[in-house]
Amino acid sequence: MAMSIRGLPDDVKDGLRVEAKRQGKSLNAHVVEILSREVVDEDPVVKIARSYAGKYTREDMLEARRLEREAALDWSMYGDDDDPSGR
Repeated sequence: MAMSIRGLPDDVKDGLRVEAKRQGKSLNAHVVEILSREVVDEDPVVKIARSYAGKYTREDMLEARRLEREAALDWSMYGDDDDPSGR
């Protein structure tokens, strides 16, 4: 199947060419790979998580979890007007 894409801005075309060359691929092969990757029927959350794969270390993840726990709301706290005795 032959296909053409019209209306691409010049900067997008240039970016595709540069990235294809950097990866040692033809422009066609590069675009086919991008399109193929984007049409995979995948949970959007999994897709986002997969995009970060290999970019963070175990230590980064542990630090993120520590910060998440530190920033978590403490639901045991009472407002100024609340009486902790329940009266």
